Amino acid sequence: MFANIGWFLVKAAVQFDPHDAVSVGGALGRLARLDYGKARLGVVAAGLFCTVSSDLVQTRYHRA
Repeated sequence: MFANIGWFLVKAAVQFDPHDAVSVGGALGRLARLDYGKARLGVVAAGLFCTVSSDLVQTRYHRA
């Protein structure tokens, strides 16, 4: 997800168009409009789900 936002920020910087920079919602919206956008959003969602699941497991079983 952050790579997508970074891509749009770099693209805006290279093209010298500050209006091309987007937020998280804007990046996901633009991603959805691309070819195979829904599949890419699925990959982003799966990655976020795996990250949250891993964090929950680590929180549950972490020993100080």
